[in-house]
Amino acid sequence: MNFQIASEFTIPGLEKIKAYELNGHAYVSKSQLCLATRDHKDTKPINKWLDAAAFASDTNGSQGFPQDKNAAQATAYVERGQGGYSLAHLISPLIGYQWFLHEMKNRSSAIRERATKLVIKVGAVGFDTMVKEACGVGYAPAESMSEWIKLQPTHEKAEPINAVKQKLLDIGYIDRTKRMGEMINDLFYNRLPAEVFNEIQRVKQEFRHKHNSWCGPSQYQVLTKDAQNALNTIAAAALVLLDTDNYRGITEIVQKLDKIQPRHRKSFVALVNPNQMILSY
Repeated sequence: MNFQIASEFTIPGLEKIKAYELNGHAYVSKSQLCLATRDHKDTKPINKWLDAAAFASDTNGSQGFPQDKNAAQATAYVERGQGGYSLAHLISPLIGYQWFLHEMKNRSSAIRERATKLVIKVGAVGFDTMVKEACGVGYAPAESMSEWIKLQPTHEKAEPINAVKQKLLDIGYIDRTKRMGEMINDLFYNRLPAEVFNEIQRVKQEFRHKHNSWCGPSQYQVLTKDAQNALNTIAAAALVLLDTDNYRGITEIVQKLDKIQPRHRKSFVALVNPNQMILSY
């Protein structure tokens, strides 16, 4: 089988991970992802995880995992530092970020620490952006409301966010209360751009007036698939942070997520400059 040669690029701020461009798509190397979290290049752990994470509802750290994961992988030749080429197994940076989240739950404290530092450094949706920008692949922030808001709300369930809500219920919080709504907004929807958040409320209000009913679409159902996936990724991080023996309150969870993906408004937890936070992990 003939393999193509992928172009290699440096990712500013990341020492052990390179960006690769192949046929207009951005990738990262499986072996380098393992090196970044496990300090070795053996890809058996990430391959085992990928094989287990076939569904978005998988509980092995793959909440919000892309359903078309097989299409997000490639094999290509990459340049070796000492000259020549070697065969590399490449993967989408979105899946690479899910690997970091998975590693945050590893039994090894050293692996957990390395993964946590990577998550904070690259951001909830920042790894994909960093890799694409390094490759020069067409990345651009959403330029129109149509990239965030559907023309017609749909009826899918917010599974990863619902899983976070169930965790909160297990901890002792009460559903269908003002406090629960404030926590869900601070964990998720307050991280959307202000104009998007306001448009969601407008669409929901318009639906209620049109149908003369308070039973309208949820905030999640108004968003496009890409916007939903961004929230699903935050939900995966939230589940990791909630699934610990050292839970010290929702404020700390929200503020840890602020270091990953800052909020644009607050409902309950005060806004603090992420660079001034002193948090334990």
